[in-house]
Amino acid sequence: MAKEDNEGEKDMESLGGMVLSSKVRRRILRSLLERERRFSDLLQKTQTTHGNLNYHLISMRSVGLLMKQRNVYALSRLGKKVARRYLEK
Repeated sequence: MAKEDNEGEKDMESLGGMVLSSKVRRRILRSLLERERRFSDLLQKTQTTHGNLNYHLISMRSVGLLMKQRNVYALSRLGKKVARRYLEK
């Protein structure tokens, strides 16, 4: 395996660990796999507090899993790849 492929796989494993380690993050990804959602929709789907959801959304955006446009959240291409790999088993 090429060095770049190996590094990409390590990054994927790291992101997978980040997602799998949190029930809220798993719920966010599952919800966004279905469709784009507003913050209020995600708040209802995740059944968490405003502050906790905001924390997870910010951290997931910072590593490139999510995108936000006009108050609507969606999975990035990377986010879809991670969600499918780690949540659809």
